[in-house]
Amino acid sequence: MAVRYYYEVRHEGLGKHRIITGTDEQIVKAKANAQLADWERLWQDRQAAELKRAQQQKAVAMSEYRTRQAQQLLDELGSLLAHTLTVDDAIEWESLKDLKPFGKPCPSLPAISAEPQPEDEAYRPQHSLLDSVFRGKRKEKEVAARARFEADHARWVAERDALLAEHERLLAEWHQEREAHVAQQVADNRAIEQRRQQYLEKVPAAIVDYCDMVLARSKYPDCLPATFELDLLEDTRTLIVDYQLPAVEALPRVKEVKYVASRKEFKHSTLTDAQVNSLYDSVVYQIALRTVHELFEADRVDALAAVVFNGWVTSTDPGTGHERTVCILSLHTTKEQFCAINLARVDPKQCFRNLKGVGSPRLHSL
Repeated sequence: MAVRYYYEVRHEGLGKHRIITGTDEQIVKAKANAQLADWERLWQDRQAAELKRAQQQKAVAMSEYRTRQAQQLLDELGSLLAHTLTVDDAIEWESLKDLKPFGKPCPSLPAISAEPQPEDEAYRPQHSLLDSVFRGKRKEKEVAARARFEADHARWVAERDALLAEHERLLAEWHQEREAHVAQQVADNRAIEQRRQQYLEKVPAAIVDYCDMVLARSKYPDCLPATFELDLLEDTRTLIVDYQLPAVEALPRVKEVKYVASRKEFKHSTLTDAQVNSLYDSVVYQIALRTVHELFEADRVDALAAVVFNGWVTSTDPGTGHERTVCILSLHTTKEQFCAINLARVDPKQCFRNLKGVGSPRLHSL
């Protein structure tokens, strides 16, 4: 009867299993190795396909995320004026004060080990039967045990005193820091209260300072940094705002991002020049109206009778290649006139025109 050989082969990744038999051991072994090699190639192909699919999915997810980010930014730019209508722009003076307790925890007592005692097991002399006969040997052991105790106790006292001294130092340092924190806190809060009182008394410098805080707290997208200078004409209670507007190049152009798998690259869909220019004009008009609205809404002591908004832009002159700063629009409006407008329903450009604002029909071209 011929001898048969059996080889069992498995591939855990593919979940495959096979038994190969034959009468020639070398042939059976060769078939088994060939089967394993085929399965491993198939497994590697599947792994590569899975990796490619995962990378594509990640790239597609990234493109979708970047598209959402781009659309969100464009939506924010289109609703700059609408956003401020949902915010109370007045300064809450109490919110400016620092009322937080001192944040550093008080140093806790150090962990000190138990004090050695003469009756502890480590200090008991280990007497033998002979010690009752040889009194000198017994005494020698008692002296040695006592010496061990005294040495350990002296070491424990030194360590305890060092830990307590360090704790006292840290505690004194903590009290000093806390007192400095409280003193600074009191001084800062007193200064805020003084500023509030000056604002209520309509001190000109305090009015300008308050208006500066109002505009500085206004949240804009990162591409629109708020930079401005303020001046108050006391006799007419008119606040002049020289506002640094963005150049048209600062606005985003991307509106959609797609991943092209065949080229393994991202494709950006952008706004046309006409769309960017239209967006820029809208943004500038919105900033002007929004700034005036925030100042008048926050004016709780009726310190402002009017606001003058001058919008300045710094950009490169394509004709000369030199940088220039020009005023591209200006608006002078009274509080009574402006507050009669329903800003939630206006067209920013038309509203600016109705308020007799001065500016080019195409601000982006200036």
